[in-house]
Amino acid sequence: MKLLHIADLHIGKRVNGLSMIEEQAHVIGQLVAIAREEGVAAVLIAGDVFDRPIPSREALETCERLFSAFCETGIEVFAIPGNHDSPQQLSFCSGLLASSGLHIAKAFDGHIDRFTLERDGERVCIHLLPFVRPTDVRMALPDAADAISSHDDAVRAALAADELAEDAVNVLVAHQFVTASGSEPATCDSEVVNVGGTDNVDVSAFDAYDYVALGHLHGPQHVGRPRVRYSGSPLKYSFSEVRHEKSAIVISIEDGQVEIGTRLLAPLHDMRELRASYEELRAGIDEGNPLDYMRVTLTDRSLPDAMAKLRALYPNILRLDWERLDVPQSHARERVDGMEKASPLELFAAFYEQQAGTELTDDERGIVAACIEEVIS
Repeated sequence: MKLLHIADLHIGKRVNGLSMIEEQAHVIGQLVAIAREEGVAAVLIAGDVFDRPIPSREALETCERLFSAFCETGIEVFAIPGNHDSPQQLSFCSGLLASSGLHIAKAFDGHIDRFTLERDGERVCIHLLPFVRPTDVRMALPDAADAISSHDDAVRAALAADELAEDAVNVLVAHQFVTASGSEPATCDSEVVNVGGTDNVDVSAFDAYDYVALGHLHGPQHVGRPRVRYSGSPLKYSFSEVRHEKSAIVISIEDGQVEIGTRLLAPLHDMRELRASYEELRAGIDEGNPLDYMRVTLTDRSLPDAMAKLRALYPNILRLDWERLDVPQSHARERVDGMEKASPLELFAAFYEQQAGTELTDDERGIVAACIEEVIS
């Protein structure tokens, strides 16, 4: 029997103001194709189906196409809400949808939904644990409330209410920040991780399960042991993810043994970072696709209308940075002291020298003077 493990779709997400719906529709087509080619019995979606608790209409329609594409071909779907999802919205009409093969966990209410799959002589029990916070579990399990003060406590208390199948492979789907003996996994800018590790759950909480399909972290990786695994997001959602190879996990279960494989995903447009001068870029130093989503760090000291010029080279540029140079200490600060009666141009020139370590050129002084004149006139 084969299962497909995916997570962190974040349908409806915008990156630097740009909608990712077209990218998401493209990668969803790949996920559906992989599921059909591999002949999977079910797809496990480990949370953050949507990027917002109240998704947009186009996000809802995109998600509906994803679920329908799986269910219409007899592939069952098991999904849980992540920290970005609204459990109530995601699980709406889940009781009716279950007859179509779509199983969505509701907010934790004291028990964990369990489903049994049987195919090719294999028996698999799938356990769905939605994203939980200590307050969620304290409300659902009031008798254990005094013992729950952390995310680790909350997850352990929730799992204590679960029942393992002795004659099946037990697969848990969860969405938490999982660590191994205090050693944290690789994280990205696009994830929500609390400072100080207050949301950590130690991997030992999942020791009883044969495979744990995790969501929450966007980089594919295992935690503690190979069968406790983050699938990662199917797309790059921040520039901290540019070196990721996005993929989906294919779980093969035979004779009660679990084997793990991956299928790489190809974006419609990649996300890349580039450092160069404007003249180097104009000369064609970059051999990548100019339609990629770009973060460009310019090494130029200055470049008027820089973003407009770069957009002519890279229509999908999302971010422009300037290289920070180690500049020598200047005496600009000393000159500013006592310059209460200095002109706006003199103040700006002193500030510029302090930051850049060099004086404005005559042309630059002219540009600044014209801007100041336009503002105060």
